[in-house]
Amino acid sequence: PRSTLFPYTTLFRSMLLLSKNEIERRAQAMVAGLESTPRQKLRLELIDGESVIGGGAAPSAVLPTRLIALTHSDLSADDLNVRLRSNVPPIVARVEEGRVLLDLRTVFAEQDTNLVAALASLAVE
Repeated sequence: PRSTLFPYTTLFRSMLLLSKNEIERRAQAMVAGLESTPRQKLRLELIDGESVIGGGAAPSAVLPTRLIALTHSDLSADDLNVRLRSNVPPIVARVEEGRVLLDLRTVFAEQDTNLVAALASLAVE
């Protein structure tokens, strides 16, 4: 029923409406939050990217965004991605050009602290 879909539609719309600058501010705050933790093995870099939002009639629709690109000194991008997906709750990212890419457009702001904690634990594994 429509009433069941309404909360999800509202959340999805709010994610779509996030600007590249809003996403960048969150990403910078997350990277800064990790600065105080030992990051011997995890490297984070903010890069320009695209959020793929299309489907159905518009499969290639994209929005500009800032991504957190992750590399790990001991893990391949695929292995790092598996570790992220094995987290509780799972962290869904994508792998491109040997890096794991996190798009904060797909992460609710209230989950940022948990994401930082998960990344901090991977930094020393």
